[in-house]
Amino acid sequence: VLKEVVKVVWNLSLYVSGAWLIASGWLYAGAIVYALAMQQSGWVGHDYSHHSVFNGAKLNDVGGRIFGWLQGYELMWWKARHNTHHVVTNEVGNDPDVRTAPLFTYIRQQPELAPMLNAAQRLQHIYFVPALGLLHLYWRIESLFFILTRLPKMFPQLLFLALHYVLLYNVFAPEGRILWGPLALCFYLKGLGTGVVVFATHYGEERLPKGAKGMTVAEQTVKTSRNIAGGWLIDVFTGNISRQVEHHLFPMMPRANLPLAGPYVEKFCQRHGLKFNHDS
Repeated sequence: VLKEVVKVVWNLSLYVSGAWLIASGWLYAGAIVYALAMQQSGWVGHDYSHHSVFNGAKLNDVGGRIFGWLQGYELMWWKARHNTHHVVTNEVGNDPDVRTAPLFTYIRQQPELAPMLNAAQRLQHIYFVPALGLLHLYWRIESLFFILTRLPKMFPQLLFLALHYVLLYNVFAPEGRILWGPLALCFYLKGLGTGVVVFATHYGEERLPKGAKGMTVAEQTVKTSRNIAGGWLIDVFTGNISRQVEHHLFPMMPRANLPLAGPYVEKFCQRHGLKFNHDS
């Protein structure tokens, strides 16, 4: 319980600190702290939306909606996207998290695509990491589009999300004029801070054909997931999503227990001849 309280208080304190810095004239410092707040909300909301905090679904979904709202995301958009990712991890054509073409075109398992890349795509090894900063804006737009295409049923969710933008305006327009530079930096760093974690733990792993068959959940998980080691600082920054293998095997396990499960998962993989992907 204490760890959950500390996690939430830590996250909310970042919002207050970022807003205070901006209001005090420390515009870009405040934008950086506010970006970290939204990045951390991604992992807190992830915990609630996976129903790993409370026993029942209702309270977990309330938490997931609140922390998704703080980022500008709709809960049901997140569930539709993320739950699909868990079911069909790295399956080409099924997993939305690897549906990145034409910006990022994965060719390691499809070398025949290399000659077809245009001049810009041939530079993706250079722009790959910087372009991850655009993800937050993309996810905001995708989340809003998810709501708009389901009106009038999701009109209450649209109104609720509108309140997020009222909050954002009050933080980034303290004198009635939008601070576009700090706002852009905040959005960019939020996308980068989330993107590097998500892509480092899945994107470089094996791609599976659509509707992959003949594998157990454990086999598909270890083929398509990678752990990132780096001590407590990495665990905090990534919300323990750095322990991606354990999380995909036990998606409802509280994040604090994932490090405890790690040794057992590694032994299981060794016993059954499965490669446990991990890096630093």
